[in-house]
Amino acid sequence: MVHRITKIKHQISDARPEFIVLGFLTAGSTHGYDLYRQFELHLGRVWHISQSQLYATLKRLEARALILGTILSESGGPGRRSFSLTGSGRLRFDAWLEEASASSARMIRLEFVTRLFFAEFLSKRNPAELLKAQVAKVEEELRQLERELKVAPAGSAADDKFNRLGTSFRLNQLRALLAWLKSEVSLNIPGV
Repeated sequence: MVHRITKIKHQISDARPEFIVLGFLTAGSTHGYDLYRQFELHLGRVWHISQSQLYATLKRLEARALILGTILSESGGPGRRSFSLTGSGRLRFDAWLEEASASSARMIRLEFVTRLFFAEFLSKRNPAELLKAQVAKVEEELRQLERELKVAPAGSAADDKFNRLGTSFRLNQLRALLAWLKSEVSLNIPGV
């Protein structure tokens, strides 16, 4: 059980804005401030990222060679930095776009909605396929938890009333996510 909890905590903490930067740079090179304006326009109500956090993300991505910053000299003033995606950055973004998000409300709100946006914005993947993959992932986790709850031997740790309460909460959370995916999201995705 400890391994499962560790795995879930790791997945939940994996929500990082780096994929927003990589996604926008997939469309072409741009300056940091322009990236921030695009982010605010399209995903600013999904994520809460300050301009300084975005610039820190740019520095981290550049240090990891996922993006390249180039100073463009402007006559009479300091040069502005333009950022572009490297081959490694493109591969990382494309791999992320193909994954389903972890089945938590936070990760669905942050990552899944962001994936849907980039699938449509970049025309790189059919959003209906992303939705189907996410529904399948949530349904599988729901079935797994239902099985665990049914087979918990009487008197075992899994049968403890507080463990059952926690599992019941998680089941209801997954059912709500599934209902949202099948109704609200499917209404906004063509081809579903």
